[in-house]
Amino acid sequence: MSQLRQHVADYLTLRRALGYKLEAHEPLLNEFVDDLEQAGTSTVTIEAALACATKPQGVQPFRWKQRLTVIRGFARYLHSMDPATQVPPSDLLAYRRRRLALHAGAATGRKFLDVGQSDHRGVAGRGHGECTVRRAVLDGRLQVGVGE
Repeated sequence: MSQLRQHVADYLTLRRALGYKLEAHEPLLNEFVDDLEQAGTSTVTIEAALACATKPQGVQPFRWKQRLTVIRGFARYLHSMDPATQVPPSDLLAYRRRRLALHAGAATGRKFLDVGQSDHRGVAGRGHGECTVRRAVLDGRLQVGVGE
């Protein structure tokens, strides 16, 4: 077992001892180590982390960010033992979620809020408005557009 693979095993053991499951992390980190070994290097670099994170094509950009976040955590762990390890910055693959803008007139908004107070049906963990928003959109009383 290479030293990097041993570091992956130690990192996952440590994190799992802290209560994290990390089921999807192990295959990704092993893939990352495979890429480093194929490149003939044993040092984590930002370029190698970015190349591994963006390897899958045809996926949403947030998947690349998720992959880079996993690699970044491992790189931070390694950096504590090897200062030559480069830790990718958190904004390297910045992904910004698009928010839905809800458009409703004042009268509709008041009616919507009135219905929202009594329409939650006591469902645990749900706010008063979640069911109402869905219902208002489906009924055509509320238009959903893409905002910034």
